[in-house]
Amino acid sequence: MESRSTNKQRILIVDDDESIRTGLSDLLILEGYEVVTAGNGSIARHLYQSYLFDLIITDIIMPSTDGLRLILEIIDYDADAKILAISGGGRSGKLSLLETALKFGALKALSKPLSVEEVLSAVEEILSEGNKLEHE
Repeated sequence: MESRSTNKQRILIVDDDESIRTGLSDLLILEGYEVVTAGNGSIARHLYQSYLFDLIITDIIMPSTDGLRLILEIIDYDADAKILAISGGGRSGKLSLLETALKFGALKALSKPLSVEEVLSAVEEILSEGNKLEHE
């Protein structure tokens, strides 16, 4: 089995906010992950079907294909997909959207604004269950 330094785990970040995509991407690259980003769920779905990813981090509220629909489509395509949902949605709906994301198949859900510690902890927890790329 290859070490993490030669077989980086690949993460797909999906968010319509470029500053969030860039911030998460920079953080995860510094931690040794390979990162690909998408600005909406439609692009993300095509990327996921074309490449292997160990984890998807997706926003919930986005134009085109939103995060909830993306979660359903990805889980339908790959029942073993590992998904972390994030949302900064409206005050009234944020928690229910994140709860729905968990019911739809996300393994964890975080509210924006995100802290470095909670993102890294969630990513490590989800990925510690095994590297999908090593099993395929």
